[in-house]
Amino acid sequence: MAPIAQTAGHPAMTLVMDRRNADPDALMARLAEGDRSALGPLYEALWPRRLALAAKILDDPSTAEDAAQQGLLKLVAEAHRYDTERSVAPWALTLVAWECRTLKRRQGRRKEVALDPILSREAGGASPEDEAIRSALVESAQQALASLSPLDRETLELAFADVAPGERPVSNPTFRKRRQRALSRLREAWRSLYER
Repeated sequence: MAPIAQTAGHPAMTLVMDRRNADPDALMARLAEGDRSALGPLYEALWPRRLALAAKILDDPSTAEDAAQQGLLKLVAEAHRYDTERSVAPWALTLVAWECRTLKRRQGRRKEVALDPILSREAGGASPEDEAIRSALVESAQQALASLSPLDRETLELAFADVAPGERPVSNPTFRKRRQRALSRLREAWRSLYER
């Protein structure tokens, strides 16, 4: 732990100087080795930048704090994977950015769901033609998905279900490649349905 600078008569100043001198990388290495006493100083060292990033991405300050805290929880959960050759700051900021993106996506979906019944009521409901088109598209999409392998279907479900990178059963590069292949196969299946 970084030495505490002694400032006569100013205990608050002592704490501030201690936080600035705390090396997040060394603290993360300690946490990765199982030293839970490093968590508090690590949190203090990384918090201002994480919160600032979340506040830039999200409009609501309380939502920004939630995203920054969720990023910290994911960082602690994945501490055992920390590579001491790299800095912890970019990893921590990436996790916060991921949480912000996830929160924004969820908020967007809630708005879409909330607006859909209102719009359909204002428009007098969907016409029979619109309903027929919609059901044909849904049926075609189900056929295209059914033609994929179970692994491709599982990969697409994970890709569109807001599952955080650390919660996936495979590493990020492997997942990205599987997602790319599954989407390519889905496009081919979709084209085959319409080339008949």
